[in-house]
Amino acid sequence: MITTIEGVDALADSYQESLVMPVATVPGFGKWSRAFTGGIRVEWLGNPAGPQESPWPVAASAWSVASPFEEIRWENRILRVPPLEIRRRAEVHRGRPDRVAAIDEYHQLMDV
Repeated sequence: MITTIEGVDALADSYQESLVMPVATVPGFGKWSRAFTGGIRVEWLGNPAGPQESPWPVAASAWSVASPFEEIRWENRILRVPPLEIRRRAEVHRGRPDRVAAIDEYHQLMDV
């Protein structure tokens, strides 16, 4: 999920019992954390509303809380997530063919 800097702390508070990564700040990337709940890994990033310079791949510096997102429903919440194609490019860059294949399989199911 992408949120504001303040949203990172609010999400960490709400996932306190299932955090697997404490809130961290990475220059040029933002503030982020991770939880594992109900068999799902949940990650969130808070960064300024405008693009920023960044050493991260897949044009991460071009993404911010003001960028276009898809909205999904999960556990009675609406979550804003980057488009799946962005996630796919990141997984290709990271050399994770199993995750790329899972995304491609999902796209094929959705196109039917």
